[in-house]
Amino acid sequence: VWTGEVTAYRFNPETLRTEAEPIWKASEALEQVVANGERKVYTLDDRSNAFEITERNTPEQWFDDLTPDQQAALTLPGESEERVVARLAYLLGDQSQEEVNGGPFRNRESLLGDIINSSAVYVGNGDLDWGFNNLSNAFGGASSSYSQYLVDSETRQKMVYVGANDGMLHGFDEATGAE
Repeated sequence: VWTGEVTAYRFNPETLRTEAEPIWKASEALEQVVANGERKVYTLDDRSNAFEITERNTPEQWFDDLTPDQQAALTLPGESEERVVARLAYLLGDQSQEEVNGGPFRNRESLLGDIINSSAVYVGNGDLDWGFNNLSNAFGGASSSYSQYLVDSETRQKMVYVGANDGMLHGFDEATGAE
């Protein structure tokens, strides 16, 4: 069984060590978000515009919102739309169709896919401009648009991103681990 995990630990600057207990575990936070019906999953339409497929209420509506190419990618030859919709719900965290529940899909110990050859990346606010703001425009330095970007990014939500073998790029809130 392959599983994935991202954990956050508090760093103690006095001992230069992390504390033993994690602040959060992504797999646990993800299960909570799914259980509460709060999971948000995004994809792209034919024009590369992002949209939330979990915004509507049912897996059938989620499926209808996908592009024809996305629907085809989820469909095996000769398969009913009902089975494809069940697969989509499974991919988005529904465990009711796993083998242990009499369904056709493999059992999962965690909703978070295994993380192999992917590194977690922290994305915070724009407080790190690497000195770029100190350069003059004559030397390719900060433009007014870059300065505005720094201002705009000050309120950006701090996140940890990681790719997983469940086909998703996961984003976790830095403070809580919520996806």
